[in-house]
Amino acid sequence: PAQVVQSFLVALPDYVWVALLPTIKTISVVKLSSMKMLPNDLLEKIFSYLPVVHIARIRLVCKQWSAILSSHEFLMRHSRSTCEKWVAVFDEVGLNEQRILILYDASLDIWLRVSLTFLPAEFTDAVAAAGGLLCLAGQVDGKNVMCVCNPLTKSYKLLPELNQELSVPVAVLIEGNGSTPFKVLVLSGDTVALHHSTSDCWMMFNTGLPYRPRSPVACDGVIYGLQNMGSPWQASWRLVCSKLDQLGCGHVWIPLNRPEWGDILDILRRPRLLESNGCLFLTGGLRRSGSNDSCSTFIILKLDLKTLEW
Repeated sequence: PAQVVQSFLVALPDYVWVALLPTIKTISVVKLSSMKMLPNDLLEKIFSYLPVVHIARIRLVCKQWSAILSSHEFLMRHSRSTCEKWVAVFDEVGLNEQRILILYDASLDIWLRVSLTFLPAEFTDAVAAAGGLLCLAGQVDGKNVMCVCNPLTKSYKLLPELNQELSVPVAVLIEGNGSTPFKVLVLSGDTVALHHSTSDCWMMFNTGLPYRPRSPVACDGVIYGLQNMGSPWQASWRLVCSKLDQLGCGHVWIPLNRPEWGDILDILRRPRLLESNGCLFLTGGLRRSGSNDSCSTFIILKLDLKTLEW
């Protein structure tokens, strides 16, 4: 794709297409009257090779580019072809008043602000993300409501009503395949609810346990979570897991621990699990003895799922 764009630029030396070349940092004068001669399908082909950040910027060049880059058809094609890796940052107190989601783009090493104002106002909490999709929750008339959206295409799907106690759900969004784009798993005290994107209902499974793991993530068909075995005054965490294809087999959550781990889970303040490219990570602040203030050191640990070594 880079060679195609560069050849196109050489063939049209009078045009300044600096926005299409990531290596050029400044924007010069663009001959808009000449660019209008290019068909929209050719412009779409060129724009399809751009990262999302550059697409957002060059929407401001002219009305023609803005119309092309804002069209639902172009956004859908680009979202299916892009392989960019972003990290969504969720606030435990819900979305801010501006309904802005904070994203980190690892490829460009920048932070981004994405508006979620296209969603109904009742969706106030971002609870999970995977495969470019975002799962949000809220409350309407005393009932829990959830949806899954694509922030790039500004499209969303409402999920069936889930009869659970009023609280922000602990959920996992699982990236699917072509026939089933996504799955949503909601954890409660003694049940697990599973929703397929192609169905109109939830499947409920009993766990027989009075607790629900925190910070759940999906990795290669297995759900991992953190269980607090301590007290409200002193946390004591352990790692638990459950295979998706064994949800209906009774004993859902299985402790995952090794003696050589020691107290590695307890030295972290507010530990959280993350999944990336089939790898499991544990993050948190380094706990300081006798101190309740903010942590000055942030720790990232990676678990080898074959050897179970950190």
